[in-house]
Amino acid sequence: MTRYGCDAFSSAVADASLTTSPTIAYTNNFYGGASLPVPAPDPTARTGDPLLVNPEVSGPYGTADSGPRLDTALGFAPRPGSPLIGSGTVVPDNGGRDYRGAPLYLGRPDIGAAEGPSGGRA
Repeated sequence: MTRYGCDAFSSAVADASLTTSPTIAYTNNFYGGASLPVPAPDPTARTGDPLLVNPEVSGPYGTADSGPRLDTALGFAPRPGSPLIGSGTVVPDNGGRDYRGAPLYLGRPDIGAAEGPSGGRA
């Protein structure tokens, strides 16, 4: 079974869809951006404007010599006031750090790979 929990799904394409099947479980996720239908099995779905730092990030970035520019993913971190902040659930054995390398958790857990604004809590 594939489980998606405490993830932020955002689409720039109206009426995009997420794969659903009996082998996929969605729970406590955020769905935002353009009209993105929430999978029926997510009983605790959150929706709205995720207030991301730079949701217009595209790519790929980097070269064969430099490798991928993974820092561009930080455009998908939440800004102060984002509904992603403080609405996640504790994930056991989470590694203790977010995508930036910041410690988890800074208060209540956030939804997504980045733990709140890099400058502190909203």
